[in-house]
Amino acid sequence: RGIANEYINTHGGWHGDGNTFIGIQFSNEDFEKRICQTERWKKFPLTENISAIIYGVSNEEMTCEPWSLGEIPAIKNGYYYFENRYLEGEDKYDDSAIKGSYQRSFNYTIALYDADTMILYYCEEDF
Repeated sequence: RGIANEYINTHGGWHGDGNTFIGIQFSNEDFEKRICQTERWKKFPLTENISAIIYGVSNEEMTCEPWSLGEIPAIKNGYYYFENRYLEGEDKYDDSAIKGSYQRSFNYTIALYDADTMILYYCEEDF
């Protein structure tokens, strides 16, 4: 069981566009035990694309502003989940479509779990 310590939701714009950010503090390691048993959750480090979305990047290949809702500290020990809700018929758990940005819109979910602090950061973007 966790307690939400931060909740921000900007959805409600044009076609439901917006962002959601939730920070959830857990009091024990039960959540971590559960995500370790699923194949969709990956152990850190983050991929280059997911790191770019969360923390921002500017290089020859892409420019991406950091996630703007809620503060997500640098996580060294944890797990992450990614789902590209825009894709149909492709691997929606593969973040490579972000690079080069061929998509017309971005609809994705990223969850980061910090195993050291037992905090889950849930990020959802729709635009």
